[in-house]
Amino acid sequence: MDKKDFLLYVEQYNPNMDTESIGLAFDFGKEVFQEQYRKSGEPYFIHCIETAKTLVKLRLDKATIIAGLLHDVVEDTPVKLEEIREKFGDEIAFLVDGLTKITDVQRKDITYQQAETFRKMLIAMAKDIRVILVKLADRLHNMRTLEYHSDKDKIRRIAQETLDIYVPIAYRLGMASIKTELEDLCLKFLKPEIYEDIVRKLNQTRNEQNATLEEMKSELNNLLKSFNIKYRLLSRVKHYSSIYRKMTKRGIPLEEMRDLLGTKIITSSIAECYQIIGIVHQHWHTIPDEFYDYIANPKSNNYQSIHTAIRYKNNYPVKLHIETEEMHIRAEAGIAAHWKYESSDFKDKALESYLIWLRRLLEWLPESENSEEFMSNLKLDLYPEEIYVFTPIGEIKQLPLDATPVDFAFAVHTEVGLHCEAAKVDGKKVPLDTTLQSGQTVEIISSKLKTPSTEWLRFVKTGKARSAIHRYQKESNSRLCRIIGEELLYREIRRQKIKIKNLEDELKNITQKLDYTNISDLFIAIGNGYLPLKAIIEHLPETKIGLSLLPLKENLLSLIRKSSKGLSLLSSS
Repeated sequence: MDKKDFLLYVEQYNPNMDTESIGLAFDFGKEVFQEQYRKSGEPYFIHCIETAKTLVKLRLDKATIIAGLLHDVVEDTPVKLEEIREKFGDEIAFLVDGLTKITDVQRKDITYQQAETFRKMLIAMAKDIRVILVKLADRLHNMRTLEYHSDKDKIRRIAQETLDIYVPIAYRLGMASIKTELEDLCLKFLKPEIYEDIVRKLNQTRNEQNATLEEMKSELNNLLKSFNIKYRLLSRVKHYSSIYRKMTKRGIPLEEMRDLLGTKIITSSIAECYQIIGIVHQHWHTIPDEFYDYIANPKSNNYQSIHTAIRYKNNYPVKLHIETEEMHIRAEAGIAAHWKYESSDFKDKALESYLIWLRRLLEWLPESENSEEFMSNLKLDLYPEEIYVFTPIGEIKQLPLDATPVDFAFAVHTEVGLHCEAAKVDGKKVPLDTTLQSGQTVEIISSKLKTPSTEWLRFVKTGKARSAIHRYQKESNSRLCRIIGEELLYREIRRQKIKIKNLEDELKNITQKLDYTNISDLFIAIGNGYLPLKAIIEHLPETKIGLSLLPLKENLLSLIRKSSKGLSLLSSS
């Protein structure tokens, strides 16, 4: 696609868009990428165009489209961020910077780079959500062309990362069109045999399914016309990943699944949605447990619709979704749909409702020091299914499915979590590993004498809780090792009858010689067994070399047995 065709594509979706600066960005990107090619053999800039086209289709603003065209420039060409800022301004430079991977780090392992890149992206998202919208469009095209990679391990790693991180983010932001395509592509690359089997079997039955669906829609048309309701119908066939989830959950093969068909009824008002559901339920037999009113009770990502399922001829199940035009647009584009509204007040309120989960992630972000821990906690908190519970004063807390009172305690405040002793749910005392349900009221009983138990890590579900518990344990172990290390060293000095005028100054010198930050770290290294006592003693004046030293392990065990303080610190509860 050349520049002229791309700008026509932009005007097709947004006739009022100022395309002059978009054209300049197109020319700049094409020039700096002119010598680069993708694994597919195509010029690299085609990827940038395809990323931008997804953003255009979502009807996003000019700055986001330009960021889509330039998102890889700083990472993959000699162009510096300052040049982007100079040519296109601070706003676009910020978006491009937020999308640039962190590769210039001292440690080169993949998990570390991945964790640091996601930290950077999350912080940028909190300042401007458009960062992740560009990243989702970028990842979508990368997944569409993933088959051109020759490295099978890399293909699986990229697909798994997409499934773990980008699919739930797309869900959180209500972007069903991107979420479902990403999820289907993940299934294609992670479970290719299952994916191909589903595609083959659906193709075999497609004609029969389409005929049944068209017959039902014709009957539905005739039914609704008599009520003078404005509406339109869209056919819905389950996505491959959705089919696979149902097969796994129910333990049945695809041949036995009969709820693969669906119709979306799109109307003009909420009142008409409820009128239509009443008409449908009067005309056909419904399937129990398949009715969900997400208009009255929206999902956490603002999705709204009424779901039901009917038994058509020969008991053929057909699912129906009933929603307004606005709900339909929001279901497909999610947060991106709100850029069509000119009112900044409306946009700000809409963005606020989508970003509750992001603020929760940022709460524990500084506490995760280990890259593996960070990625594990990130995956936990991105898990899309949620519950809503209440504090005793009626404040709502949003938690992941299967969360416990300990998760709730940390959601209230880190200190409440660290000193959580017991919990009451709806006025009744419950174990701390109790699974909470939406609508419950939770009260935490805390005590300054109570400290986190390692057992809590077995059942907590939030990254904040897990990260805070790990951090507390690390600090507690360091305090204990410091006490033990200090006592071991002083005991050995007394045992060898070493006389020193100013021991603190001597220890400061040794700390510098052995490359430790401070004396406290020196004691910790002795206490945890990393630094032998002999390495300290031989640096002290009046050292009596040759005297036997007690084995460090024996000293440690002896002190731990004898020190009630040590035992209380080791005890996690």
